[in-house]
Amino acid sequence: MVMTPTEPICINIKLTQHLLARANGNRRTIRRLSESILILLFIFSFSVIKSEGQINNVFADTAMHKQVLSGTDSDFTIVLFPDIQNMVDYAQPLWESMPKWVINNISNFNVKAVIGLGDNSNCADTNSSTNEFKEASKGWDLISSSHLPYVICTGNHDYDSSVTSCGQVGSREATRFNKFFGVNRYSGETWFGGAYHLSTQNYFITFPIQNQQYVILALEFFPRSSVLKWAQGILDSINNIHPDIKVILATHAYLKTDGSLFPHGSGSQAVYGPDTYGLKSGNSGEDLWNNFIKMNKNIGVVVSGHDPRPPYLKDTVTVNASGYNVVQMVSNFQDYKDSNGNDTWGNGYMVLLKFSPSKDSLYATTIDSTGRVYPTGATGEGSLTMPWPWTIITSENQLIENKDFFLSQNYPNPFYQSTTIGFDLKENATVNLDIFNVLEEKVQEYDLGQMKAGSHSSTVDLSNYKNGMYLYRLNAITSNGEKYTSMKQMILIK
Repeated sequence: MVMTPTEPICINIKLTQHLLARANGNRRTIRRLSESILILLFIFSFSVIKSEGQINNVFADTAMHKQVLSGTDSDFTIVLFPDIQNMVDYAQPLWESMPKWVINNISNFNVKAVIGLGDNSNCADTNSSTNEFKEASKGWDLISSSHLPYVICTGNHDYDSSVTSCGQVGSREATRFNKFFGVNRYSGETWFGGAYHLSTQNYFITFPIQNQQYVILALEFFPRSSVLKWAQGILDSINNIHPDIKVILATHAYLKTDGSLFPHGSGSQAVYGPDTYGLKSGNSGEDLWNNFIKMNKNIGVVVSGHDPRPPYLKDTVTVNASGYNVVQMVSNFQDYKDSNGNDTWGNGYMVLLKFSPSKDSLYATTIDSTGRVYPTGATGEGSLTMPWPWTIITSENQLIENKDFFLSQNYPNPFYQSTTIGFDLKENATVNLDIFNVLEEKVQEYDLGQMKAGSHSSTVDLSNYKNGMYLYRLNAITSNGEKYTSMKQMILIK
């Protein structure tokens, strides 16, 4: 897709404006200049690769237990901040403790980027919201001082129209948001890619991790079609240079906490959707998937917030039009309450999204700003294990994943001492079942040998082990060498 002068790429504002002025509206010249600028951007990005170092990945969990996430040199973490509107309004020190924790643990978790999922103020009125944006800016200034790449999504509470009706959108104007989080904030950062109409309601960043280039694309609240057109042009231009680029899409609202996508409409299923905020022309979660995400093979991860209903962490995995896994996740602990039902303003919970290419997996772990893991038994999920995105699934393999080879959820779950794990085999295979503790240390191994095609089950006994979450992984190898692996979680309570 060709960029027009009304859809500028703001890589370096003065340079871009100068080049576009010289192009004098010539579409071919503009396209060539845009590609040249992107080439320079990637050269600059590759020049700032930092030493990877050794990963410790240790949770300093003072209230519950110490948890270790094993890692390799290829593992890295992206931190997700939830909607912070309540913290900047009522619990400012709690908010500031979150970026401080991130900075203090960059090397421990090999943190490569930070994503803010939107709602950086409570109500964008003239007085209080300016103070809230100032408070939000204090925390993000800490992240900025670390020179970590980061994006800050625009939430419905960040728009100017929230002046008259808190949280409503109406107009797309976000002058206060752009005052504190505009393009000038990223001046001099080589990882800053560009912005739509010079506004950071929609922009992208790019950075290298070892030999792989990543892009985080931040899109506005239920984005307009013109924004998706701009974003498509960005991805097309990048793909011309780096066809293997890996893209993470961040937006305030996309996936609901029940695992479905936000639709248009006015019924109960559409609560918190675009029509709730007067955005009937905006792209709903369903529209965003159909019109943009599923059509771009490089988009492998989609993260969002917004939905305040429990469970506060949820994922779904869908195969796109090119046959690749797309991991989609919602994370929002803004309304988390304590055991007595009292407001905690989010309690400082954030999500560590660990990318582990060596294990073909993503791991999401929820912690607060003291390093405490989201409490076992609390409302919703505190952790998730997801398949590696950007993995192509052929029609045959998709059948294997969904029907012919299938690992069931253990039953009962939670369980007291023993539990049964069921699985289906497409054809005869050599099978083993491994059990891991939360430290990802193997605690049991069941060599089930050669098994015939069909449905099977195996009982595992953890009566000699401590309460907590465990992982179980099924490995199957057919006679022709076809491999199948799947992993799920289970909880032991005695």
